Amino acid sequence: GKDRTGIIDTIVPFNPRADAVELLIDGEVVDTYRAGAASPEAKRLRKSKSAKTASLEWDETQSANISYNVQVSTDDGLTWQTIGVGRPTPDIKIDRNQFAPNTKLTVRIIATDGFNSRVVKTETISVS
Repeated sequence: GKDRTGIIDTIVPFNPRADAVELLIDGEVVDTYRAGAASPEAKRLRKSKSAKTASLEWDETQSANISYNVQVSTDDGLTWQTIGVGRPTPDIKIDRNQFAPNTKLTVRIIATDGFNSRVVKTETISVS
């Protein structure tokens, strides 16, 4: 019939050797998601500021299917606030008005290929 769009919500048992997930409908593979070929990384973190934002950019792993989650901490990493989820590009803008003047933010970048994830960069910046 007609194509339909939907969301699939499931829990897949962990298999450390898995490198792909296939979606089957009536036994037929209709889509495949593959893990990235390289271990996720983030190198050369660059910072810039404007009146309202602090921008971060980094060099990414040259691999398909890598996305980034970004978290910030105002207490040296005791607690974390997520400010970016599933970012397909290696950059983020932080609204400086969310934080008190002269706040030191610890920024944590987590890279994932959908199967594996790791903290690839942690750095402290000032939002003053």
